[in-house]
Amino acid sequence: MKLLNLFNKKVPWENREPIYIHIRDNIDENGNLTTESLPDEEIRYKDTGLRWVAGALDGAFGHHASCSENDIKLAKLTESIALYDRKKDKIEFYNIVIKDNIVSSIDSLIEEIVKLQVKITQKLYNWIEFLTFQSPDRGAVKTGIALLGAMGATQFKDQIKILGRHEEFTLYVVVALLNMSDDPEIELWELAKRVHGWGRIHIVERLAETENPEIKSWILTEGYKNNIMYEYLAYIAADTGDLKKVLSKDNIEDDILLAASDIIQALIAEGPVPGISIYQDAAETVKLYIKHTLGKRDNLSYLLTYDCIYDYVTDTDTEWDNLKENGWDEEKRNEIAKILREELENETWKELIIKSANTENDVDFWIINRAAKILNINLFNVHWERIQKDPLNQTKWFDIMNSATNDNIDAVLEYAIKTIPLAEISTGADELIGLGKEYNLHSIVSFIVQSLDKYEGKGKVIILAALKSPVIRNRNMAIRALDNWNIEYITQELKDAINDAEKIEPKEDVKERLSKLLTKF
Repeated sequence: MKLLNLFNKKVPWENREPIYIHIRDNIDENGNLTTESLPDEEIRYKDTGLRWVAGALDGAFGHHASCSENDIKLAKLTESIALYDRKKDKIEFYNIVIKDNIVSSIDSLIEEIVKLQVKITQKLYNWIEFLTFQSPDRGAVKTGIALLGAMGATQFKDQIKILGRHEEFTLYVVVALLNMSDDPEIELWELAKRVHGWGRIHIVERLAETENPEIKSWILTEGYKNNIMYEYLAYIAADTGDLKKVLSKDNIEDDILLAASDIIQALIAEGPVPGISIYQDAAETVKLYIKHTLGKRDNLSYLLTYDCIYDYVTDTDTEWDNLKENGWDEEKRNEIAKILREELENETWKELIIKSANTENDVDFWIINRAAKILNINLFNVHWERIQKDPLNQTKWFDIMNSATNDNIDAVLEYAIKTIPLAEISTGADELIGLGKEYNLHSIVSFIVQSLDKYEGKGKVIILAALKSPVIRNRNMAIRALDNWNIEYITQELKDAINDAEKIEPKEDVKERLSKLLTKF
């Protein structure tokens, strides 16, 4: 009976679309991937609303970990599959790797397989090929890619590159290509042009030591750009791309100067990786940048970079003595600060902001809005027009609430009540974090309510809706706003709503805040 049950047991990959086929069939005529979704998403995320950005799990936690019990178990299963090709071993192997946590220690798994001196039989070869190109689950595909790479299976190189087009698999494809190619730089570079998130970050990090002038130039002008954070690649762009050397030339094209603007801002921001603090050419590069851009008041990116540099060189909390090797002596910093202070006060910048503010391009407007904040220009009228064209855009609600004043907040809140379906977000308290497109309305309400602490007695209808939101953040924002209001603005309706909310609140810390708020009234 046990043998019959095993024979009839349904395999976890049965009747599901292979990831490789899904990616291959969603590459357009220009070679670009047209979807970010993968066939395993419904199963993978059925119990949670949280999703990692493609490649983020491996990007955040790295690619190597110490050996685990799973690694040893998988290595033994690999040996058994190589010898016997048993269905039960494959199912057990598969069920471990589809959890997508074994992949963070793939190196140790391979080490265990080598220790066991597992022979690469045709049975094993077929199984690894299946994992890579027929599996519908990303953890299995990643494991397959890594094992094919470790085996040096060069005949699959082109197919593996197709998987690399999706950010979820780029890191594994990169490592496989490094094992499969004698000179992988060009192949990595070509793949880097096709990915724009964690995949690009992984590749450019591995191209940091390149001596190829074309790749160096590409890293400087394009390769640092990614949709995670420019800070991850800014130092590599400046160092590998020879930014100081390029800026030392007499004539610089605008695309290089604009790239330098991005890179310098990201270097100063630093963030998750070191930037300007480890860049030994920092001071000289900044001086050269200013030399080439000063007086070029046709692009607000220069203004943003000037402001960033000015804040940096005038920061009294920075331990400048530790940065002298980067060229930052006091005289140089004061000289740069004086030049930029005068440049930032030039009226031409204000004229450019006003003239450009009606753009329909959201990326351009983001720059314009940042520039306006630097120069203390209130663009409320522009934000008002933009939100009426797109009333359910959360970014536009964030912008208008940040530009609103006592003179116009009533009109903004009246428009919010009229256009936002508040009933859809006030479905009852829950413990949702509220991330993702499906929580767009909740994010809009959050952006509104987080500003209402400044406007006592205003927006009560929205606060009442927020108190009934299943998203924790909304309820916390409502509590914060009410806590900052004087008691004279707390109506009986609000008191009753707070009391009702406290009785059913599922989050203990939020319940405590509601209880504390009740004692105030």
